[in-house]
Amino acid sequence: MQASRFEYKHRFLIHAVIYLLAFQAPWNNFLNLTDESTWLLAANMLWRHHLLSFMDAANLILVFALVFMALAAWLRTWGSAYVGTSVVHSDSMHGDAMFADGPYRRTRNPLYLGTLLHTIGLAILMTPSGAIFAIALIWIFQFRLALAEEPFLTTRFSRISTTKPPCRAFCLRCVRVSWPPASSRIGCRPCSASYISSPRFWSSLSSVGISMRSFCVEEF
Repeated sequence: MQASRFEYKHRFLIHAVIYLLAFQAPWNNFLNLTDESTWLLAANMLWRHHLLSFMDAANLILVFALVFMALAAWLRTWGSAYVGTSVVHSDSMHGDAMFADGPYRRTRNPLYLGTLLHTIGLAILMTPSGAIFAIALIWIFQFRLALAEEPFLTTRFSRISTTKPPCRAFCLRCVRVSWPPASSRIGCRPCSASYISSPRFWSSLSSVGISMRSFCVEEF
């Protein structure tokens, strides 16, 4: 089931509410669930099974989380460099051009994939129930957003070519939220921004590092 117009317009607010609930996990008290973070519980489990020392396990989990967060920041910045920040933050759908280059050669929705990776990396700071809640709802919401965009884009670009709609060909070659091997080009518009030198990329990584460091000080 695709997202409604209201959900698409207020998608950033919905993301914020999901993250807030996941971090607070108010249901833990009623269900007698632990309030310990997934990070600490996973590190403790590895330590109890004599696989790693507690600190080594905690550092290993942190590295995996940072990798996910860095990939998310890189992917979202790369995708944003193609469509433009005005389109990314718009409360309505746009169909001025169809991209099939850069990250869009491999996945239809690199921005949504980046959000999912970001959530997975962030989940170690949540309780286990909060982590499951966040990952499940964010994945479902990204999928519903993608389903809402596809009919709009298919209709818009079908007007350009009635014999072989480019949007339909693109959908057949690229999955919604995944990263398969690169497919052949369908036609693209080149990117006009350098994503790796974008301030957004480095500010995202900096905020991730500061957040993780603050949590480390509090927990350890």
